[in-house]
Amino acid sequence: MYDNAIVSFRKAIELNPDDEAAHYNLGIVYSKKRMYDEAILEYKKVIESNPNLPDVHYNLGVVYREKGMHLQAKREVSLYKKLNSHK
Repeated sequence: MYDNAIVSFRKAIELNPDDEAAHYNLGIVYSKKRMYDEAILEYKKVIESNPNLPDVHYNLGVVYREKGMHLQAKREVSLYKKLNSHK
């Protein structure tokens, strides 16, 4: 199931490397497969192009927590809360 999603999102990114949604969704799939390093890379690509998306920061924080990177996780969750408070 997830493998097909990975192929689809990679193809979308190949066609449009700036596709934030494809990078974000690929990050989610990698997270679900516990491919945390890959998920981090995808979430960071989204943040690089649009740092104001709270859910990306939240998901990145969750991945950092899963990897035991608690300071980074705390930073990302703080950004999530800050961005969410401006909605």
